Amino acid sequence: MSVAATPSTRNGSDQADIRRQQILAAAVECISAKGYEGVRLRDVSKAAGVSIGLIQHHFESREELLEYAIRHASAQLAQRFHAVGDEMADPWERIEALIEQWCALSDIRAHSRLWLEFAGAASKYPQLQPHLMEVYQNWDSYVRRAVQDGTAAGTLEPAMPIDDVMAVFMAYFDGYEFDIATGLIDDDTAALRRRTVHLARALFQPENMP
Repeated sequence: MSVAATPSTRNGSDQADIRRQQILAAAVECISAKGYEGVRLRDVSKAAGVSIGLIQHHFESREELLEYAIRHASAQLAQRFHAVGDEMADPWERIEALIEQWCALSDIRAHSRLWLEFAGAASKYPQLQPHLMEVYQNWDSYVRRAVQDGTAAGTLEPAMPIDDVMAVFMAYFDGYEFDIATGLIDDDTAALRRRTVHLARALFQPENMP
């Protein structure tokens, strides 16, 4: 016979989950600021405002903490893509909405630094590679479906075969994030939005393009 959770046990579980999410969010910030290799438990402890002992209660090692932090950041980004979904009838509007989700990040430079570190760490630690691939494939699939739907409906006329336009579009984001992360260009979100929409128009060629 199962025993129903009491309010006190539920509250304890909720508090533990809040603490865990707090630690993961702090770890993400530390990876962005110090780099994957440079983060130490004391850095996360200070950023999260919790003891190292509490971190070790939730995560067995620094490596496990950072892996879960990467998963946490990946899930948050996937949720932003999923928020757009496929419910918008117009494929071009879906593409614009996906671009807006990226441009609307609260700190695009910190985000870019995080993903630069993420990519570098994934090249060294195989356990991170699936999480990097998941983010990449999610972004590709949402845009690709919109382009395929628009092509089928005759409202988009891609400048090249879909695999080619998607490769160019994806490489643009990777390159832009590198430039922002390294300070080669300003983290000007208005310019980012304008340039990304211009590129998308050139690649996917929506009908009645001005």
